[in-house]
Amino acid sequence: MAALENNIVLSWFMLVTIFVTLQMIDGVESSIISRANVAISNKLQNKDLIIHCKDRVRDDGYHSLAPNQRYIFGFTIDSILNRTLWFYRFIWVNEIHYFDIYIQKRDKCKTCE
Repeated sequence: MAALENNIVLSWFMLVTIFVTLQMIDGVESSIISRANVAISNKLQNKDLIIHCKDRVRDDGYHSLAPNQRYIFGFTIDSILNRTLWFYRFIWVNEIHYFDIYIQKRDKCKTCE
């Protein structure tokens, strides 16, 4: 009987581990794993826009956008803890601004502009 209980506990542990691992892998498509896409457009007149995208653990790096250029990136949404957050630094000429671009509790879009 103890062996059966150990097998059940081990099976549940394995399933939870697989599910959590899939949640952390960016780029995995599944009906369980939700994704969002964010599009950033440079609407500045004759000025390049530099963006730096990050969340708590991932750094998407710096990207330079010419006027009217667009940058799109995607990520998995934390369906367990409901706390996905991506923040950006925007740099142009002598200006630097920080914005929370995607807050899961606030933003319900799957494709955000």
